[in-house]
Amino acid sequence: CPWSYLGERLLEVVPAEDPSQQLEMSAMTRGSLVHEVLERFVSEVLARPPGRRPAPAEPWSAGDHARIRAIAAEVCAEYEAQGVTGRPVFWRRDRAQVVALADRFLFEDDRHRSASGTRPAAAEHAFGVHPDGPPPVRIPLPDGRSLSLRGAIDRIDEGPAGLVVLDYKTGTPAPYSGLSADAPDGGGTHLQLVVYAFAARARAGDPAAPVRSEYWFVSDRGGFAHRGYAVDDGVVARVTTTLGTIVRGIEEGRFPHHPVDGGGPFVTCPWCDPDGLGVAEARRGWERMRHDPALAPYAQLTEPLGEGAAG
Repeated sequence: CPWSYLGERLLEVVPAEDPSQQLEMSAMTRGSLVHEVLERFVSEVLARPPGRRPAPAEPWSAGDHARIRAIAAEVCAEYEAQGVTGRPVFWRRDRAQVVALADRFLFEDDRHRSASGTRPAAAEHAFGVHPDGPPPVRIPLPDGRSLSLRGAIDRIDEGPAGLVVLDYKTGTPAPYSGLSADAPDGGGTHLQLVVYAFAARARAGDPAAPVRSEYWFVSDRGGFAHRGYAVDDGVVARVTTTLGTIVRGIEEGRFPHHPVDGGGPFVTCPWCDPDGLGVAEARRGWERMRHDPALAPYAQLTEPLGEGAAG
């Protein structure tokens, strides 16, 4: 939504939250906590001598399971000390769930490594973030320019068939159900996987290295499902075209309000629904402005008109 981009990134308007009024740990905090647990564990494994790291078909040991549970307990204690875990009655439940989730992760990872024939090669690989670290990745745009991007990849695996990029998600895979090599960017909303593929290739020193990029939904609710695709020339062409559309919109100062109705009682986007009363009026405004030629590239990217609707 360009409107939320304008508010959050350019005007730096963010919703205010008071942790003392929060009954339960927020989904964002829970995601950060789980990410940190997995990052610490995989980083510790990568610090071992190569002979002490499990082979692709080798399950994690009982000691590994004990260690990830201990790391989960440590990180939970740190987050509790920061006062971001909600009320104690709910946090006791959530803490136990996080520790159990970390333990289950290793069983699911046994299956992932065995099926893909890979093993971890990097955790939280940052590019363009630290002055002495890897530089930003440069993504070519259709107009001949390139876009420099920075970020961090949760995990990179290596195997005989190439690289596997894994981006951990702690939510549900439902919003990503249509993701495929034929529709790799979710109408401009899911761009990480191709960017991460460029960064993984740069780390490997091989711009043509085979890469499969995946979101991995590491939660009971997500069922530890994988959603992703092999990043080939067709995928790159589609995503770079999408990036070109987004860049032109930003350069030309076009930030239309494009609300999406979440269909439930909760606020999906605080910029689209700041009062929590719904987005019906804002949707009517979008339906009027979407036909402006200036917005046509963005509208066609994110919400194409059905056949015959243009009339």
